[in-house]
Amino acid sequence: MAVMPDFDFVFGFFVDNPNRYHHHFTHSIFFITVMSLFVAFILAQNSRAHLLADFVLLTVAGLSHLFLDMLAVDTSAPYGMPLFWPLSEKYVISPVSIFSDIQRASHSGRFLSSLFNLHNLVAVGKEVLILGSITLFCLYFKRYGILKKNIGAKPGERFKR
Repeated sequence: MAVMPDFDFVFGFFVDNPNRYHHHFTHSIFFITVMSLFVAFILAQNSRAHLLADFVLLTVAGLSHLFLDMLAVDTSAPYGMPLFWPLSEKYVISPVSIFSDIQRASHSGRFLSSLFNLHNLVAVGKEVLILGSITLFCLYFKRYGILKKNIGAKPGERFKR
């Protein structure tokens, strides 16, 4: 579900410009919510699936895509994404860019091959390093329970092992 907003590239292939519709309505909270609900209903056809839990998980995954895209350099107008579409057509982007842009060709015939270049390799490496570090940090604290042990502890007892 986290990759769902980037299905807008598919629409662009029909007009021979995969970038044409990138960061449009598929990059909105409304789209993520509707698609998450749709997929959750499909999963709910399985008796083991839990509609609400699946909906929440899918929505969080989709929103994570929007959040991370907001922190990336956007090199083509309109800059940002219509986060609150259909309520607002205004494009939103963070003033702080943590992630690099991904270079890609506008022509359908060169689009896929254009993704494989040194700039994009470095950009993906930076994303893996940043997000991997955050993930390892969270796993470390989950495993060792340092934060859990110290909730409600007296000041002198904090962070003792």
